[in-house]
Amino acid sequence: ELKYKNYDYRGAIKSFFNLVMAYPQSEYTAKAYYEIGDSYYKLRDYRKALSNYVMVIENFPEYPETPIALYRVAVYHESRGFMDDAVKYLKILAEKYPLSPEAPRAYMKIASFLFDAKNSKEGMAWYEQAIARYPESEFVDLAWYSLGLLNFNQGVFNNSKYLDAEKYLVKFENGFASSIYREKAMELLIEVYRKTGDFKKLDQLSVFFAVQYPKSKKSVEILFNLAVDFYEKKNYDKASEYSRGLLDNPQLETEKMRRIAQLYIDIHKSHLKDGKKLFSGYKAFFNTMPGDEEALPLLGEFAVIALNNDEQDIALLAFRRLSEITRDPEEKCRASFQSAELLIKQNRPEEALSYYQIVADEFPDSDQADLALFSMATIFETGGSAFRAEIMYEKLVKNYPSRLSSARADLILAGQEVKNNELESAIRRLYRVAVTFPRFDEGRKAKEMLNKLK
Repeated sequence: ELKYKNYDYRGAIKSFFNLVMAYPQSEYTAKAYYEIGDSYYKLRDYRKALSNYVMVIENFPEYPETPIALYRVAVYHESRGFMDDAVKYLKILAEKYPLSPEAPRAYMKIASFLFDAKNSKEGMAWYEQAIARYPESEFVDLAWYSLGLLNFNQGVFNNSKYLDAEKYLVKFENGFASSIYREKAMELLIEVYRKTGDFKKLDQLSVFFAVQYPKSKKSVEILFNLAVDFYEKKNYDKASEYSRGLLDNPQLETEKMRRIAQLYIDIHKSHLKDGKKLFSGYKAFFNTMPGDEEALPLLGEFAVIALNNDEQDIALLAFRRLSEITRDPEEKCRASFQSAELLIKQNRPEEALSYYQIVADEFPDSDQADLALFSMATIFETGGSAFRAEIMYEKLVKNYPSRLSSARADLILAGQEVKNNELESAIRRLYRVAVTFPRFDEGRKAKEMLNKLK
């Protein structure tokens, strides 16, 4: 024993062996055989350990460590693939030593082996016995989970089995907090509620699961399925609630993110009509980098909503992209003009110029063409290119004489002509503005300038 306690296992084996040879009927013989087996076990010589454990099992069934010997012999046979032999020893352990600490584990292993051997009925019985006999065992969670899983799998053929599965799996909702099977059990229970159509329980457990396991991919999948389920059932408040939690979740796959974003957009565009949430849906959709064909139908709406929500950077990106990819002339004109206007607000006149040019050159009949010319002239004038500015103003007056922007252009040109003492041309311009726009500030200003010139 001293050698054994000092980890001199080979020395201990020799001493114990001499003991059993000299005193085969001694009161220490059982202990000696067990310690020989245990020493070989510690030395990882499992075959020799086995023969000594078997000696204890067959000749000294009352020895206190016999249950341990039985369990180790069973595990050895399991490791060698001899499952029938493993089950034989485990059954001896379970039936003859039900109060031993090894007994609950024996029940679990027997049930597991029987399941693997496709003998689910007998395996189920062993799990049920384990629950009945060892309700407080540290291994009983495996029995509850396995019975739930078995019944769930049988639900494909018999719908009532889902209810049996619920009976076992529900134990994990408020118990087995530290069990390694808890997360899987709750995932299965969620599927049970989905299969049985119990959406109230499904809703409650799904939220609980997502809170308990926020980093779980299954949490994301569950929330996705819930959002779609509630949307299809026209419960838009719930669908919105679950969708919102997914819009910025990096674990959600791109295609599913796009689906959730589209769903969220429809909810807040057609049903709940919440502008800020609608913007969030569009933003999430375009973060998935959809292809042009998929993006185009929503891009214009997104740009306008972003603008309405004072998200100018995002609105600019959307309008510029729309200007590039749309084939609709009116849409391209609007997108180009809005891009230019936003660029002006951001003090980026050189970039704005190209978009104004698109409007003026490609869409001369549009409502924005004259405004584009006026803005181009202003950019040139501010940039010190008076000659180019004058060309734009003249073009505006010539092509759009009935539009108010032409009155502003004429007032600017008239002011320059007065400074240059080109009074005849200035008077002609001012007269046109005064007559054409008498009710506008531009018309009244033209009158005042004419009176001064007189």
